[in-house]
Amino acid sequence: MNPTQRAAVDVTATVSRTLRDAASYLARHGWIQGCYYDQTATVFTPAACLVGAIGMVCYGGPVDAPALNFDDPGFDDFEAAVAWLEDFLGRAYDADVYEFNDAKGRTADQVIAALNAAADRWDSEQARVPHADYPHEPGTLYDCPACEAACFCADGFVCIHCAILAEGATSAMGGAV
Repeated sequence: MNPTQRAAVDVTATVSRTLRDAASYLARHGWIQGCYYDQTATVFTPAACLVGAIGMVCYGGPVDAPALNFDDPGFDDFEAAVAWLEDFLGRAYDADVYEFNDAKGRTADQVIAALNAAADRWDSEQARVPHADYPHEPGTLYDCPACEAACFCADGFVCIHCAILAEGATSAMGGAV
C-alpha cells in the first residue's frame, strides 16, 4: 500500500474512532452543557460537552477553544470528526453540534448514542463507497465515489464533497449563493 492509499484508510479509521472515543470519554468522565469542560473540575479529565470530548480525544487534554486550535497536530482529526458529526446531526436532528449538545432536556445517554450512531454511519458509508483505485489524497478527487460521498474538509481546504454541494447551491440560486 503506498502512502496515499494509506491516508485514505487512516482518515476512514480516524473519524469513527474519534467519535467512539469521545463517546467513551463522556461515559467515563461525565457530560455537561453550556461550556466545553466543567470549569469547577480539579482533575485533568473533566466532564465535557460533545465538542469538548472530541477535543480531549484529539488534543489529549482540555484546550480553551477546541475548534480554534489550528496549530495542534490533532486539529485535522478534530475537524474531520466534527464536520462529519455536524452533517450527521443536521440530517438526523436538524441541529448543529452545539445546539444538539445544549438542547433543553438532552441527556448524556442521547449524546453518547448520537456519537456512536454517527461513527456507525461513517463506517457503513465508507465501507459501501470505496475510494478510486489510483493514488490521491482523500477529498481531492472528482469522480472518486468516496471523495464525493463524505466531507473531508480540513483547515483552509474545501473538499470535493462540499465543493459539489456549493456548486449545487449556486446553481439552485441562479448563480449566486
